[in-house]
Amino acid sequence: MKNRILYTDKLCKTFSNGGVQQHILKNLDVEIYEGDFTVIMGSSGAGKSTLMYSLSGMDKPTLGKIYFSGEEISKYSEDKLAIFRRKNCGFVFQQLYLLDKMSLLDNVLTSGLLVNKNKKDNSCFINGPFCSVNDSCGGKCKGWPHGLTWKSQTQPLYI
Repeated sequence: MKNRILYTDKLCKTFSNGGVQQHILKNLDVEIYEGDFTVIMGSSGAGKSTLMYSLSGMDKPTLGKIYFSGEEISKYSEDKLAIFRRKNCGFVFQQLYLLDKMSLLDNVLTSGLLVNKNKKDNSCFINGPFCSVNDSCGGKCKGWPHGLTWKSQTQPLYI
């Protein structure tokens, strides 16, 4: 039997726009099982991003509960949610949030160092998968984010 890793119980998310309530997620029950490949699809404005932000704890639900590994994360404090995201979530945003003062490599490694303080493991990353991607994009991955195409900027993020 598969392990239910992430699930919601009557998840609701409502936004107020000019005094008008917009119900984006309404009593949504989602179950995601460990090892499954899950796709969230829908038309523009259907609530896909709202759901992902809610599931990751980046946005609090209006009503309902979110569970990860049997623990209710929807009641976590902001600090505990930040640690949860750092250890359990990976994001590829529609908009890039890279720091211009850091190379692409440093942008990627900074988040890795927050999770894994072992510099030897991070060194293995630099000399392994990152080198392959860096070679495939003409060495640009060790450069700076500004002036690169979106595709070149995101290549090191998909490792």
